[in-house]
Amino acid sequence: MTTMDLRVGNKYRIGRKIGSGSFGDIYLGTNIISGEEIAIKLESVKAKHPQLEYEARVYKSLAGGVGIPFVRWFGTECDYNAMVIDLLGPSLEDLFNFCNRKFSLKTVLLLADQLISRIEYIHAKSFIHRDIKPDNFLMGIGKRGNQVNVIDFGLAKKYRDPKTHFHIPYRENKNLTGTARYASINTHLGVEQSRRDDMESLGYVMLYFCRGTLPWQGLKAATKKQKYDRIMEKKMTTPTEVLCRGFPNEFSIYLNYTRSLRFDDKPDYSYLRKIFRDLFVRESYQYDYVFDWTVYKYQKNAAMIADATNNKKDKEADGRQNAAGAQAPMATTATAAKPGAISSQRRKVLDHNTLNNTPDTNRAMGGSDRMLRSASKVAASGAYGPAGSRTKRDDGYGAQCFLHANNLHQLRSPGPPVITNYHSFDPSFRVQNPAASSSFVPPPHSPPESFSKHSVSSNDFPNSHAEPGSVEGGDDQLQHRSSSEEKDNLTPAQSKRKAQNRAAAANISPIGASSQRAFRERKERHVRELEEKVSTLEQESTTLAADNERLKRELAKYATENEVLRATTGQLASSQGRHLESEPTVTGPMKYTPTDFYTNLVPKGEPAPTHRVTICEKTGEKLLDAGATWDLIQGHELYKQGLVDIGDVSNRLKGMAQCNGQGPAFREGQVLRAIEASAAAGRDELI
Repeated sequence: MTTMDLRVGNKYRIGRKIGSGSFGDIYLGTNIISGEEIAIKLESVKAKHPQLEYEARVYKSLAGGVGIPFVRWFGTECDYNAMVIDLLGPSLEDLFNFCNRKFSLKTVLLLADQLISRIEYIHAKSFIHRDIKPDNFLMGIGKRGNQVNVIDFGLAKKYRDPKTHFHIPYRENKNLTGTARYASINTHLGVEQSRRDDMESLGYVMLYFCRGTLPWQGLKAATKKQKYDRIMEKKMTTPTEVLCRGFPNEFSIYLNYTRSLRFDDKPDYSYLRKIFRDLFVRESYQYDYVFDWTVYKYQKNAAMIADATNNKKDKEADGRQNAAGAQAPMATTATAAKPGAISSQRRKVLDHNTLNNTPDTNRAMGGSDRMLRSASKVAASGAYGPAGSRTKRDDGYGAQCFLHANNLHQLRSPGPPVITNYHSFDPSFRVQNPAASSSFVPPPHSPPESFSKHSVSSNDFPNSHAEPGSVEGGDDQLQHRSSSEEKDNLTPAQSKRKAQNRAAAANISPIGASSQRAFRERKERHVRELEEKVSTLEQESTTLAADNERLKRELAKYATENEVLRATTGQLASSQGRHLESEPTVTGPMKYTPTDFYTNLVPKGEPAPTHRVTICEKTGEKLLDAGATWDLIQGHELYKQGLVDIGDVSNRLKGMAQCNGQGPAFREGQVLRAIEASAAAGRDELI
């Protein structure tokens, strides 16, 4: 099957391949009606284990969540299952490689906050991902370029019933599912995966971003099983303190917490987010969505602009040289091969100057000229390479050449130190470390003007009117003569252009530079404000979603209370209708007052029994009817402390009711265990 001119869903055209997932290939697609670009995932219908339809259903179950792509269409075309989904940006693995395989602490913390929220949402929808790795987290595009998205749910699985929330049973001897590098230790041991395993895998991903590599990468083995066993052994024998050495203690806390969770425990997502947010604030970072790849992108763009500018200037200089050579006589042609090169006439004068013409001074001045030419070459080559990194020549060599040559020139004058016009070259210029701050100052886009052909002029020497016998005065006169000769060789157009360049250079003032800087600051401030608004809206959306879930739980709790009250009221009315019939003894019903559930069992014949407590003949355990169960829950210390959700207890007791001869009843031990389980699992929901 070829992808050329192939359409799916009658409106999506398939383009080039852009990636691959766990069970299919991903192509760039286009909506032929609107022109919008989308992603199309294809899977052969002859695949041994088709997964795309299942993945599409998972996407549908998760639809509406932040960072969950939207499925536009799913169906079968020719011999392929096709799923049309939102187009996203690069994966975190791609960006990790783009940033030389190391993320700063700020970037890791910015990502951690979003990653924990994404996994929490997936778990709230009763799914576990089971393949947490950097390749499955993609950044958005356009307005959502700072948002982390989760993809590839081909291995996702439900860990509980969506309605009853009954957890799947504990199992062992399971095959490894997911990526071995980031798999949890329990997954390596063959234990059924649950929520704790997704969170542990996320911890390995964050350490991978901080460290650059994990200790169990690159292990060799004869078979895949042996390799997995070696990875498991390395994970189990590497202490968290060693794994997190050199990084904040919060990463060790996170990993120890996730490893301590039991099979059916619910992770405390709020707590995990909080420890990283506190670290973010303690490091004085700004939540400005400035990631490492944002800084590197600006660096590379600036380097490309500088290279293009340098190439353009070189071509213009070559063109001017060729034009001057064609128009001027051969005998008077000025040789100006490169900007900043020392003219041949000046070198001849320096070599044949009779004043102070000693072997030492000749050698010194010759070395000075060579250093000046080397410095000009360093400046013309640009400070940065095409990848935005510092090149081999960016070691201050050009600045050292210039300074040393300048000192040698000063030896020729007995006056004060000579100040040349190399003011625009800043040998201390360095790009600020992107990991230390979110601000970035791009490198200069063109070589300093001080290394141009005419940078050393007569105005640069303060003693331009020295004695005729002094070397400095002679050099000043020679410099005037060289400039006039070069001016004679210029065409009218070149002279006009040169005058315009000088006028433009003279007009550049600190005020103009400050206005450009102010414009750039306004633009950056505007971008930050927009990003803050987006962040605020996302936080409000998350808050509203949490409030909605809380209201749902309260509604379920009130519905349960209503059912219990209805059952209690009906039982009370029926007992009054029987004219307070006496209750049987021994195994029959017993009455009690809610103030003392265990001791206030009243004897037979007391009027108006309120609740029913029987003894199970098989186990000897108390059986509580609805009213007695209600009073036991409300009288429990955990409920009085506000740690028990009655709705959650009711859900846990579903399916456990027995008949006590008159209606449903629950074992006392089951009720107590449900209360304790609700208190253990519901703290984060009740706070």
